[in-house]
Amino acid sequence: MKKTIDLIKLNKTKSISLTGDYCYLNCSHCNKHYLKNMKTIKDIEALVKQGYKSFLLSGGMNNKLEIPINIHKNELRKLKEKYDLKYNAHFGFMNEENIIDIKDIIDTASIDIIGNKKTLEEVYHIKNYEESFKTIENIIKYEIPIKPHITIGLYKGQIYHEIEALEKLEKYIEYFDRIIFLVLIPTKGSKYENNLIPKIDEVLNIIKIAKKMYNDKKIILGCMHPKGTYRKELQKNLIPYLDGLVQPLKETEILIKNMNYKINYKYECCAL
Repeated sequence: MKKTIDLIKLNKTKSISLTGDYCYLNCSHCNKHYLKNMKTIKDIEALVKQGYKSFLLSGGMNNKLEIPINIHKNELRKLKEKYDLKYNAHFGFMNEENIIDIKDIIDTASIDIIGNKKTLEEVYHIKNYEESFKTIENIIKYEIPIKPHITIGLYKGQIYHEIEALEKLEKYIEYFDRIIFLVLIPTKGSKYENNLIPKIDEVLNIIKIAKKMYNDKKIILGCMHPKGTYRKELQKNLIPYLDGLVQPLKETEILIKNMNYKINYKYECCAL
């Protein structure tokens, strides 16, 4: 039986910042850099007319450490109903009341799994480690599907929290169907701008462990991983262990075809 792999090209999903370029935090790996070029809620209708069908609701955190989806819920609901849209959401540290308030408009939740308290404090400069898991449990409680994300190299570009993150996921194993892996990008203007990135064999080892621990779940390499030669080599080396690959390079796509895999082409966010 041929191995099947999803090749995901993000032609129909767009990321939206619900806070513009504002974020209460100054995270070591980002420092607001990615907010600067994101579209905002006022752009959704124009994006729909360009062919987009789904949106990642994201942005910076407010001083309550939430992504403020709730203050936009009425407009988001109207747009969803008018255009039959799908929403994948980042929640931050959202309380139960606010989750109840928006659960009917959210199709899935992208959840960052941080393996230990030290990584959370080093990267995000906050101490709400246990609270992050309370948010996950409330999202599950109100039957919003979760799509766990693990960023390899999140701690200063080093392998440090990843195995613990995989172990933490065992508690929620019946509630997710895939694990989405990202790889730290040393981002200009951030504390980690000049940090090294994980070696490809280190990333490969984490993916192999995940595949062994969760052999009935899809293993996906998400859109955030370094560009250039690193991306080319990373994608090539991970092919045998992946069920999905976001933004495949042309060289990777040709290689997969030559390996005689069955390819499913998809054009929306890998969490949907």
